[in-house]
Amino acid sequence: MNETPHTSLEPTREGQSATLIPRRAPRTDQPLSDSQVPAFYLLNSPWTSSRRVRPFAEFFPADVGWTPSKVCALCDRSVEYPKPPMRIEWEEGFDTIGDFSWCSYTAVVTPRVRSLLRNRNSGCTFSPVQVLPYKGRKRQPHVPWPYDGPPLHWIRPRHALSIDPDRSRLRRDRREECPRCQPCYYRFKGRELVMRRASWDGSEFFHIREFLPSDAIFAVESVVAAMQAASFSNVSGMPAGRIA
Repeated sequence: MNETPHTSLEPTREGQSATLIPRRAPRTDQPLSDSQVPAFYLLNSPWTSSRRVRPFAEFFPADVGWTPSKVCALCDRSVEYPKPPMRIEWEEGFDTIGDFSWCSYTAVVTPRVRSLLRNRNSGCTFSPVQVLPYKGRKRQPHVPWPYDGPPLHWIRPRHALSIDPDRSRLRRDRREECPRCQPCYYRFKGRELVMRRASWDGSEFFHIREFLPSDAIFAVESVVAAMQAASFSNVSGMPAGRIA
């Protein structure tokens, strides 16, 4: 298995990342000045929108446990969330593991990432990851089994914060709405979002409540800058919105 080179964050095709100035999250018991209010970013693989060959291994969840969920008596729908430990299988075609590994918006990270974010009290949880035997074609490049790479951790924000649906110009999908369990259903978007200042609790990482149960991870500019300075590989911060 190849060790990953520690390259810096890369912008996606959808826009260059702005110049980032690290700053501490403001205290939430004091009014925020304009200089304290950060932009926020959608974290993802830098290769998602690229036509170039992806150099880092990707995974898919396998044999995942699920939280118990009640079925809505009105629409007969239930929402379940995966629970740790995350069990994964590596996709074929790649044998290099980055500091971030992705399956859509779900990420697992190396101890380097966990160490930095834990020291910052960034508001993330880190759950164990179990790597299952590779079942793909053996002639294709793949992460070797038995797995002897770095320990991996499933990273998830602790909090889900609300954005302003009107100022963010979210589109409702009324076909997915239920007056009992899902009164408002918004289609996911990853840019031009607006969060009210009162909605931000100082968290550096967060989900967006209007997009749940999406796993998409959003992060404020200070922690994106810290990850950039640490040269974490296989992660990109795409400008997603502002707190105003």
